Amino acid sequence: MKINSFLKRLRNGVSLILLNIQLKNMKKLLIIMGSPRQDGICQELINQVRKYFLDCEIKLYDSYKLAPSPCTDCKWCEYHDGCSNKDLDIFFEDFEDADYIAFFTPVYNNFFPAPIKA
Repeated sequence: MKINSFLKRLRNGVSLILLNIQLKNMKKLLIIMGSPRQDGICQELINQVRKYFLDCEIKLYDSYKLAPSPCTDCKWCEYHDGCSNKDLDIFFEDFEDADYIAFFTPVYNNFFPAPIKA
């Protein structure tokens, strides 16, 4: 690749700036895993799909590890921007910035598991 040979010729500071510009133009893939099994079929599928998105920045969220707090109807969101529970703020930023979103989840009772619905 031409950009890699060009970066090697430049000094460290300039190289980092160009690398940051290149990373900002990358597509973003958000993977949401809804399986309680860490080494199950869903994880194997994620590993297989990652191979096809090598040029993307990939963020993986495990809904069982994230454990979002449920809504308590505190009315905070009616008077302020956002939620009083700040546990999903980073997730929502990544969700809005993502170019691609993929759900990997088992199907229980013909729907997603409970942590995905929360």
